[in-house]
Amino acid sequence: MTNSPTFHDVHFSGLRSRVSELTWGQRWIWDEVQWFAPHHEHLNVPLIVDVPDGTTLPRVLAAVRTLVESRESLRTTYPLSGTGEPRQSVAARGGIRVEVRSAAGESRAVAEAFAAELRRVPFAVDELPFRVGVVADEGGPRHVVAVVFHMSADGWDIAHITAETERLLAAPATSSIPSAGDRLHPSDQAERERGAEGARTSERSIRYWEAQLARAPAVMLPAGAGVAGTPRFQEVVCESEAMAVAVQVLAQRLRVSETAIFLAVAALLLGRRADGPVCCFTVCCHNRIGPDEVAATGTFVQDVPVTIDVGDVTFAEAVRRTWRALLPAYAAGKYDPVRAAAVVEEAVRRRGSDVDLSCTLNVMLGANGDGPDLVGSAGAATRDVVEALRSRTRMSGKPGRDRDRFGRRFYLRAHNFSGAVLMSLRVDTLAMPVADAVSFLQSMEQTAVEALADTERTQGAGGPV
Repeated sequence: MTNSPTFHDVHFSGLRSRVSELTWGQRWIWDEVQWFAPHHEHLNVPLIVDVPDGTTLPRVLAAVRTLVESRESLRTTYPLSGTGEPRQSVAARGGIRVEVRSAAGESRAVAEAFAAELRRVPFAVDELPFRVGVVADEGGPRHVVAVVFHMSADGWDIAHITAETERLLAAPATSSIPSAGDRLHPSDQAERERGAEGARTSERSIRYWEAQLARAPAVMLPAGAGVAGTPRFQEVVCESEAMAVAVQVLAQRLRVSETAIFLAVAALLLGRRADGPVCCFTVCCHNRIGPDEVAATGTFVQDVPVTIDVGDVTFAEAVRRTWRALLPAYAAGKYDPVRAAAVVEEAVRRRGSDVDLSCTLNVMLGANGDGPDLVGSAGAATRDVVEALRSRTRMSGKPGRDRDRFGRRFYLRAHNFSGAVLMSLRVDTLAMPVADAVSFLQSMEQTAVEALADTERTQGAGGPV
């Protein structure tokens, strides 16, 4: 049972105030905000932080204030200029209302329901991009619940926000996290991007785009049955321990990243559906390279096209080609999105045919410490052992939607989760029926498992570089 909530206002003041253009990463997210407006609540990112025993509510509220004061991205709104262009506006003063809900013996369940409730409401462009609540019981606060607008934080930054909240709750001195002046904030990043070095970076990336667009197939997803499902875009999820172990072993044997192995498997399967031997997909680049960017606030994610010839190749060769294609792709992940859109239009005009960029892959495996725990050497995980894990694979569905990001018809995500690889695939059912999406994820797992036996025979042949 829960009691009536109470509300507390957390005020901040005396900080830097700025108005500037959007960063390239913000612009990339803004396109999706506008496409889905006003129903872009899927861009709300939730987090739940456990509160240490004995922590008082004033201490929790002080941690919230310190967090907001140290991160300009959490006090930024996105108003339109007089010409209709979006801007980022950092507030020097203001407040956040924190709702406190009571729970008896079920605080985690209440926190999860609270986060889901906060997430369901889309952020307005003139609203601070950070909603916060607290779940407490008779012993005091138990969980901080928050939702962050994706315009103001990417997945990397959400992990930092979570960790910093934990540190503040454990040791609330402001010295436990950097001050606002110690960080690279989105308005600083926007200034960089519009300088001389930013222009050179963008143009190098645009030249890469031009080369990829010249090779990209006109059709990656041939028309399906011609009858859309309801809703049109539907999503299936696969949680696979077998995939986690297979990808890790293959990465060790072929001396590449787990992400590269996963993308090679996807490229092989997408190539079989494409109109020709060349597979093309856009890959999400997280774009945090230097130390200042690693610690920066905000969102840096952009996608970039990758073309790979996967016609009539062995698995090891597909991995080699994927690895070699990814290196320049990730290096080209920073660019002016407006300029890139113009380059795509020019490529279509020059070719006299479409360029299919409808497939997007967002993959981060083995990078967050939550990968599978293999016992012994890579060779200990034989195909038979991994094949046995397939009996524990779980398939499920997620709520669909009437549309996806403009132009996107295939969106495959993967990350480590509790010793498994959690794959989700959202498809335009006009191009790929739900049954085919299920089959695609099953084939991802099967292809990786079968590759174990193939690479075991050639394990000493060396990596793909």
